Amino acid sequence: MNINRIYIYGRIALAGWLLLCVFSSCETEEARQPETEGLRICLRLPEALTVETKAAGDKILDGITIGDVWVLQYAADSTFKHKQYISGTDILAAAANQTITLTTSGFSNEDSRFYVIANAGNTNSTSSFSGTETELQALFRATNDGWSQSEYNLVSAGPVVYKAQTGTSSDKAVIVAPLQRAFARVQVAWKFTGSTGSGTVKINSVKVTNLPKKMAFYARGGRPAGIAYPDIGDIIKDTKTVSSQSLTQNSTLTFYMPGNLRGMGTGTKFTDKNVVANGPGGTLAGCTYLELEGTYTYPGSSGQIGVKYRIYLGGNLVNDYNIRRGYSYAVTFNISGANSADVRVTVTDDNVVVFDDVETVDNTVDF
Repeated sequence: MNINRIYIYGRIALAGWLLLCVFSSCETEEARQPETEGLRICLRLPEALTVETKAAGDKILDGITIGDVWVLQYAADSTFKHKQYISGTDILAAAANQTITLTTSGFSNEDSRFYVIANAGNTNSTSSFSGTETELQALFRATNDGWSQSEYNLVSAGPVVYKAQTGTSSDKAVIVAPLQRAFARVQVAWKFTGSTGSGTVKINSVKVTNLPKKMAFYARGGRPAGIAYPDIGDIIKDTKTVSSQSLTQNSTLTFYMPGNLRGMGTGTKFTDKNVVANGPGGTLAGCTYLELEGTYTYPGSSGQIGVKYRIYLGGNLVNDYNIRRGYSYAVTFNISGANSADVRVTVTDDNVVVFDDVETVDNTVDF
């Protein structure tokens, strides 16, 4: 039996906020198999934090334009079976219910696993690909600077489990493929919490160091848990200036970056996190960190000194240095003086599950 139709349906959402990434296992979805519908692969993401109602007529699913789609099928024994590339000219506009319908051919009715990748392009690495599932998951898109002010568009789903239909003459089935963004979002804000007359702070720039060169199609680039991704040689060591303009209080600077899974350190408190010996494997090499740079003006005078506040990103403020795809990280610096701040962090994952356990450092922290 050939599977002859695919429907793309979905809400694409990048959830949440910074530095407490809850590890979740690889998602595997079971196919639903009604007897009256052609095979539909429903590319679906959780609802966005802010939902904007859109009219039908474009190819956008929750803010991401679907420009092209790769669908790949692997047999139950992991043998590569078939793939199909659907170009933008063959992708219809989304209906009002956020559904895009695609026509496909060549897929077979047997126990298998499907992978779906949108906006990967028809490059040499994809057009000629017929490798293993592990090799597929290791494919990546190179980044120019390791970060972007605008949202990337690479999304993927899989493995999606399909069970062969038996005992019926129907060639109909539905596959729900929960898409994930292949990148993370970082949001930065600050406010001055010093008492009246205790001086003033101005933040002049926001910088980030140790950004990945690679954006993997799938989590961990196909590697098992506990193995860093990307390799240290694929980390941009240069510091990148995300903003060279003044960041005003209570405003938010947002940028996007690939995931950077460096591992767990050995720290037990906030001040341990920027100590090299407490990093993963006793090093902070490759671990992404933010720096807010500015000036502090002493009360009652025009005297100024330069100030710098550095935070290593990750799943918490103590020992987690993993930045995961599909997560949005928001960090707020509450600055009370030239060398002190408490840092408040909230994280939500790509399923828009809000984590209420906000970690706060209330004591003075020397930067």
